[in-house]
Parts: sequence; C-alpha cells; structure tokens
Amino acid sequence: RLFRDRALAADPHFTAEPAVIAELCARLDGLPLAIELAVARAASLGPTGLLAALDDALRLLSGVRGGDERHRSLRAVLSWSYDLLGEEEQTLFRRLGVFVGAFDIDAAAAVGGDRAGVADLLGRLADKSLVVRLRGRVSRWRLLETIRAFALAQMSAAGEEDKTRARHLRWAADAAGATERSEEHTSELQSHHD
Repeated sequence: RLFRDRALAADPHFTAEPAVIAELCARLDGLPLAIELAVARAASLGPTGLLAALDDALRLLSGVRGGDERHRSLRAVLSWSYDLLGEEEQTLFRRLGVFVGAFDIDAAAAVGGDRAGVADLLGRLADKSLVVRLRGRVSRWRLLETIRAFALAQMSAAGEEDKTRARHLRWAADAAGATERSEEHTSELQSHHD
C-alpha cells in the first residue's frame, strides 16, 4: 500500500501489476525508507526497470533529492547507523554479511569470535535493528538483504573478505561433517532396531 500510495502521489497515471509491486516490496525487505526511495525512481524506471535495478539495491536507492542528508539514500542511512556502532559491533556486523540466510550463535561465533562475546554483540546489533532475530525453538538471526549488501561492502573495504570467507567455509564444512556423522549414527541405530 505504501508503494502504491507514494507512486500514485508522484504520478497519478502510475500502473503496475500487484505481483510486481509485491515482489519489489519483498526485495526491498519491506523497509519503508527503501520503498520510499524506490518510488522516487519509479517515474524514471517504471516497475520492471526498478526490479532490474534492484540487483544493486544500494546503488538504486541513492541520490534521491530533498530531505535530511542522511535520509537521501539507504546507503547514507546505513553508513550513519554503522558509524554509531562500537568497533567490536562494526567488526561482527561486517563479518555477518557472509551469511546468505539465517545463522545461529555457533555460526556467528565461527566468523566473529567467542560465543559469549558474539551473543552480547548480536543482541546489541538486534537492538539497533541491523540484525533480525527469528522466532523459534533455537535462536537464529539474519540480515535483511539490503543490510547484508552494505555489510559485505564494509567487509571488503576493511580488507577482511578473504579471512572472513575462509572462516565461513571452515564453519560450513564442519557443520556439514557433523550433520553427515549424525545421519550415519541415526542410520546405524535404525538398522540395529530392524
């Protein structure tokens, strides 16, 4: 509704299929500022052009005129939030960018340091809305895709990409090995019962 209302206010002749608008909003992680910034580009790109441009969301959502300086682009807002973080929070935030989906405390610790310290930092990042905690039996977190893209850019700028990706790969290999061993053990137990 926000996208459609803002688009019609900017261009009374704006039209787009509801499915296209839904996809745009989903790809913008439902972030109101991101939706507002995308709508500002809708007149020049149209709905399908916006979808194509979202492959680089931070670039698309920059350079909008007017308003508070830090709200002119999503990158500016994220930079402002990032600059307010302490050094440890910045480091963990950057490193969490390697996770495409949800991650648990052990995964975060694999790329970010000791479990207790990482747990505290995750809580602080969630309090600042840079990390989303998912509800469930096991605590898991994720970065919204636009925030993840920013974290990856910061990781690259800090020169940590190779080291962090190596830690992530080690964690993934260890997790896969543990799952395989667990499945083999379960299979052995089942064959003994049969």
